[in-house]
Amino acid sequence: MRRFWRAWGLASMLAALLGLSYLASASLYAEEGGGEKESSAVKPAAAKSKEPKSPYRRLPPYYGQVVTPEQRKQIYAIQDEYGPKIEALRKQLEALIAERDEKIAALLTEEQRKEIAKLQEEAKAKRQPKEKPTTPTETKPSAPPEKLAPKATEAAPAPAGKPIPPTSSQTEEPKPKS
Repeated sequence: MRRFWRAWGLASMLAALLGLSYLASASLYAEEGGGEKESSAVKPAAAKSKEPKSPYRRLPPYYGQVVTPEQRKQIYAIQDEYGPKIEALRKQLEALIAERDEKIAALLTEEQRKEIAKLQEEAKAKRQPKEKPTTPTETKPSAPPEKLAPKATEAAPAPAGKPIPPTSSQTEEPKPKS
């Protein structure tokens, strides 16, 4: 048992020394390297503001972690070249889709168009998130819960002139727990 406590004490001292050395090195690093990091962080921000901003300048997923600054510039140039062409094709595609939908809708009867419009509105209503009331007065029920419906343990009101005898659960007193 004595060996256990001796090993435990040595391990505790070693952990304390490691912790202190970590704190000391972190404070020295902050004093020496802190000024250098700030000056290097300011330089790229100034360089970025000189470049013209383009709506097509976004690297594909995960490329930012891999490419060099030179490759990044080349990718931006390629995106600037193809971006307007892709936008023109998107607009052309939207126009073709609209033209197709008009031709399909022309085949339908007026009754079918109304039914489709109704189904589309229902689907749109289901997709929209339900708005929560903003004031607490809107969430309160119009009557207290006791008046809305009788409780399961209570008997329904007796018809006029005929009293209903109480049930066994209503006449028994609760038994104390032992």
